[in-house]
Amino acid sequence: MSRSQSAPRPLLLIALSASVLLVAGALLPGSAVQGGSETRGGQTPPPSVLLVASDVEDVRFGKELAGSLSEAEGREIRVEVLYLGSEYSGADEERERLSDTWFLRGFSEIWIPDLNVPWTEGGAITEEEIRALGRVVGEGRVLLVGLNTYSQSWSPPLEELTGVELTSLNTGTGTVTIHEVGGSVTASYDPSLWWANLRPSSNCSVLATSEADGSPAIVACRSGGGAVLTLAFNPVVPVVESKVKSGGILELVGRALSAAEEGVVPRPPPAWDRAAALVRSAAASIATPRGVAWFASLSYAALLGATLVGYAPYAAGVAALMPLRPILRKVLRADRSSGKLYSLILDAPGRSLPELEAECEGCRIPTKVRLAAMEACGLIDSAVVRGVGRLWFHPRDRELVLAMSLAADPLTWRVLTLISERPGLTPEEIAVEMGAPLERVVRLVRWLVDIGAVAAADVGGLTELYPSDALRRAVGGTAL
Repeated sequence: MSRSQSAPRPLLLIALSASVLLVAGALLPGSAVQGGSETRGGQTPPPSVLLVASDVEDVRFGKELAGSLSEAEGREIRVEVLYLGSEYSGADEERERLSDTWFLRGFSEIWIPDLNVPWTEGGAITEEEIRALGRVVGEGRVLLVGLNTYSQSWSPPLEELTGVELTSLNTGTGTVTIHEVGGSVTASYDPSLWWANLRPSSNCSVLATSEADGSPAIVACRSGGGAVLTLAFNPVVPVVESKVKSGGILELVGRALSAAEEGVVPRPPPAWDRAAALVRSAAASIATPRGVAWFASLSYAALLGATLVGYAPYAAGVAALMPLRPILRKVLRADRSSGKLYSLILDAPGRSLPELEAECEGCRIPTKVRLAAMEACGLIDSAVVRGVGRLWFHPRDRELVLAMSLAADPLTWRVLTLISERPGLTPEEIAVEMGAPLERVVRLVRWLVDIGAVAAADVGGLTELYPSDALRRAVGGTAL
């Protein structure tokens, strides 16, 4: 394609980008890129909590905590359970969601109060899951981590996420009283359920302490725009088991969650993450009938746009234009430049794109687009020849052009030229003229006869060879 007719790349890129966005917008549900409860301006949506549970006691605790918060604050709290109990047949699929950032973004808070490794599908929290949790917390969410969750899944990445160091685990007898820092709420706790000695980092706040030694009981640490709430005690057993003489845990934890929520600053997901999610979601949506229909339609629109600006691969452009043949035929009849190109191809088959472009210099529509339209309508044909490139011809001259295109083979080209210049030569005379083996010349002549490039006549027991009309046209003869 000449410089004057090269495709406008910016226009093509804009068209393709718009097509991609349209596919994403058509196939993706809004929540896939909005992330559930991220919007906190204007009318605040009901808080949505993901409760990660390893047994039914965790589920009961989560619902009672949500109920306590709803009653204390007068607001609805929706709880969704991600159940990872090893006895649950679907736990392996549920576990995969704990590392899915776009699933986690559907919640304003994530509670993991008592993840017991022995009866949890997949065991301890993995580094991949910690990275996913850290990413969504940093975007403005609250993560609640209980004693067993932290101690049994401890790892350097988890310690970095929580912002507290676990120095030791202790057990004892009697009752430990937990005081809310700066408040009046207290709770009693049975130390036989274990107690963690926590060392908060500088970006953390202690929200509750042990009355006995003043050690942190609840620590809130900022992580990006969100917060991680770490409990030094087991919050589940005191709530769900009546035989354990503890009280006030729900109110204490609830007030700590409310305090952590106050400092949350929502942040949008990174642009690269949103783009990756669009691609993944679009790919998943394609598997549905609706997704296939949308994707096919928009892909066709993108291909058609690239074809009309002359930048699509030629064969793909021809395929894109075929559904438009009734319209194209009318357009081609009224287009003088297309008529001129058709006459040139008809009179001299085997023209290349540079040769045809030279005849259409300054045309508003790229020559490549005109050729694709004519081929889509069945008026012309083309083929890619190794070492030569794509050549255009009338459909009746396909085999002839392919034969003539073998210019890299001196024998083939010389045979065609001799037959055109000196009609009536025999294979024996051609072999002598060229100094080539007779058997090779005979095989080549048979092929040329089979494809219609050469006509053979039996005269007095000799085979005389004559050029076809198409061959005369191709090598500059006058027969039309």
